[in-house]
Amino acid sequence: MSSIKAFRKTTTNFYEKQKFNNVLLFSMLILVEALFIYASMEQVVANKPWGLKPTNTFLIIAITALIPTPILLGFYLARFETIINEDGIFYRWAPFTKKYKMIDWSSVVEISIIDVTSAGLTWRFSSKYGEVQYLGGGFGIQVKMKSGRRRIIGTRKPEEINRILIRMAGPKYQPATTKRSLEYD
Repeated sequence: MSSIKAFRKTTTNFYEKQKFNNVLLFSMLILVEALFIYASMEQVVANKPWGLKPTNTFLIIAITALIPTPILLGFYLARFETIINEDGIFYRWAPFTKKYKMIDWSSVVEISIIDVTSAGLTWRFSSKYGEVQYLGGGFGIQVKMKSGRRRIIGTRKPEEINRILIRMAGPKYQPATTKRSLEYD
């Protein structure tokens, strides 16, 4: 783990930070937030009961503060970080987890880049693929480990990961065939 604390991006390692960028998701969350704020303002400022069965103003403000606001902030602040270096693959959901999860190269049997959209992982959940950490971008690193477990780590930079995996993983790296083309060095 000491290599992570002193991590600096170079041509021999990889760092990627992904954030939620789904406009529809953020639009819906902002709309729900605005609705709750409107309801509380209607009752507090205009002194008009809001809705068919008006509730306590304090309750509306509390619900606004405890449900849509933290969800909106959570999606806005969340980022998925991936680091690949000579020690292994590190990933985490910041700011929710401080420590990176590590996949040591010695525990990897096979690693490949897959087209996540053609595998159907964007909407389906299956134990066939093991742990899936996917935020969009269409591609992922599929890791098969000695223990039999599998992990898929999503990426928006498949060409850059391809170049790094050729160097870092060596014969464990199996360039996958995808519907969308990838540059293979």
